[in-house]
Amino acid sequence: MGLIVLYTRISIVLPAISIDRSEFGIAAAFEASEGKSGKILGAILVFFVYMLVVLIAAAGVSLVAPFLTTSFEIILEWVTLVVGISFLTTLYGVIVEDRSLG
Repeated sequence: MGLIVLYTRISIVLPAISIDRSEFGIAAAFEASEGKSGKILGAILVFFVYMLVVLIAAAGVSLVAPFLTTSFEIILEWVTLVVGISFLTTLYGVIVEDRSLG
């Protein structure tokens, strides 16, 4: 679990790059996320539960209607990609920009 938190702490650089904050590098990401590993781990667990639900849904569709499996998986992959990008963007906003979720 520690490696996942470490990877996520590094990954908050990606939203910074997308908004052209090239001065925000890996060292800055570690500084900004220092002491927030518990919050990051909680967010990762929520994302993990989401992924588990997606996998169960995909397995259910493949059992019930195998002919729809590919189409359903393409849609789920797209939604998961968008949720993943939103996850990193939200972490960046909360950790670096001190935004609240409420």
